[in-house]
Amino acid sequence: MWAGMIRGSISFACAINIAYKCPTSEECLAAKHFQVIKSTTLAVICATTLLFGTFMRAAQKFLLVYCDPDYKEEKQEIEMNEIRKTES
Repeated sequence: MWAGMIRGSISFACAINIAYKCPTSEECLAAKHFQVIKSTTLAVICATTLLFGTFMRAAQKFLLVYCDPDYKEEKQEIEMNEIRKTES
């Protein structure tokens, strides 16, 4: 999840740092192209955030990632019981 947030913020930072006002026109984009790049980048970030965020719970269930806070304690108890069985 963190990788997605970092990827989106880095892509937006790169998009807004594109030079579009330069003395020579060979190195720069026109202002209208800059606005298209900036708005398209924001649209892609928002769309992927909504899309992936919407299906995150379904993906967790499919991948059997447990979000239950008691699960960790239960798992530790099971592991301890298995260790006790092997020791005795």
